Amino acid sequence: MTIIDRKHFGQFLSQNRKKRAQSQQNISKKLGYSSPQFISNIERGYALPPDLFEWGRAYGVSNNELIEAYLQAVRIELVRMQKSKSKSRSRQPSGDRKLGSQSSSSGSESGSI
Repeated sequence: MTIIDRKHFGQFLSQNRKKRAQSQQNISKKLGYSSPQFISNIERGYALPPDLFEWGRAYGVSNNELIEAYLQAVRIELVRMQKSKSKSRSRQPSGDRKLGSQSSSSGSESGSI
């Protein structure tokens, strides 16, 4: 499993392609693809480039820019995953919460287990 926000990374590539006034067709030819469809899929976040540095060269992006954008996309996904875990934990009552609410509802048994 790859932990990365593919959509964010694809947007980075798309923005860089547009800055350089390149079409998806031009990029696909540089990378040896017969159709721009795969380029479109990458830029929309449906897939990741098979060779990151080769794609960086085709898009005119330095290795440092490429790595920073990739790491940023990983950070975004990790934060999203952490938030998702926190939400799912808060929705599921834990065994301790059930015990605490039962013992405090009786009033006279507070502090005893």
